Amino acid sequence: MEKHFGYGLKEAIKRGEIKVGDKIKIPGSSSCWNSGEDFIKIVRIEKYEDNSFHQVVNSEGSQCSCGDINKDFILLVEEKQTTTEFKVGDRVKAINASHGWGEIKPGDVGTINEIDGCLFYVDFDTQDKWCAEEEDLILINKEPKKVGSIILNVMEKLSTMMKKLLSPELQTLAKAGYINSNLELTEKGIKALNTVMFLANQKELVTLAEADIAEAEKNKEYCC
Repeated sequence: MEKHFGYGLKEAIKRGEIKVGDKIKIPGSSSCWNSGEDFIKIVRIEKYEDNSFHQVVNSEGSQCSCGDINKDFILLVEEKQTTTEFKVGDRVKAINASHGWGEIKPGDVGTINEIDGCLFYVDFDTQDKWCAEEEDLILINKEPKKVGSIILNVMEKLSTMMKKLLSPELQTLAKAGYINSNLELTEKGIKALNTVMFLANQKELVTLAEADIAEAEKNKEYCC
C-alpha cells in the first residue's frame, strides 16, 4: 500500500512520521536518489547536535538533495494482518516512539485521529497526527463499568439458589459491587473495608501514633 504525503521528507521527519528502514520514492526526483521510479530504503537519518534535521541517506548510499527533501513523496506501507484494541477516538499515552518523538514527550496523552493499517495517527496538544506503532501506545480510557453494570453482572452470575441463600446483607454487598460472584471482596470492597476499619479503630491508631512520637522524642533527648 502506498501513502502519499503532501509535503516533503524534512517535514515528515520533524513530525515523526518517517524512520530508518522505511521505503520511499520521490516522484520527479532531480537527484540520484532514484529518479522517483522505485521505492528505496532509508538507512540513515543524520541530525545536528541540537537534534535538528540534517540529511537522509538511502540504501544505495545516495543523499537526498536539498531540492528533493521538500518535495512530496510516497511511503510504502507494508500491510500487516493485525488485530488491535485501539480505535479512532481512543485516549492513549505515548510510551515509545518507533517513528521519532517529534514534539511529543513520554507520558503525553492524546487522541487517536486515524488508523492506517498498523500505523496510528494521534493528535496531541503539542502535535497533530503523530505517527505511532501499536507498541508505542497504551490505552488510558477503558471506560469504567457503571455501577448499574457492575450490579447487573454480579447478580447475573449468581445462581438462583445462591441468591436465595444469600442473606439480605450479602445481597446488598453484591449489589454495591463490594463482593463478586464468588462472594470474594472486590477491589472496591477492600477499599470500603479499609475505610471502615480505620474509622472503627481510629482512637487506638492515634494512641499508637502518640506512643511512637513519645518514644522518638525520648530517644532524641537521650542521644543529645
